[in-house]
Amino acid sequence: MDGGEDPLLSLIASQIQMIGMMHGVRIQNPEEAAAHLRSRSRDERDANRFTAALNTWVARYGVQPDLVISRRVLERITTRYDW
Repeated sequence: MDGGEDPLLSLIASQIQMIGMMHGVRIQNPEEAAAHLRSRSRDERDANRFTAALNTWVARYGVQPDLVISRRVLERITTRYDW
């Protein structure tokens, strides 16, 4: 899960990996989650905002050994900050 040529995708993918490590979970769909957050990120500020919100969600609701981040959760994270 690297971002290839896209620095924002790399940033998001790295942050998702770190979120999983911090909370002791295996995120089962990190590429899908990173791609979705990247598609909604205009810049690094958006990317950081989205991954911070994802980190909060995982801390509150997602602590389980194997975690799939649903499309619904990703949509809520990205539309909450749509301005």
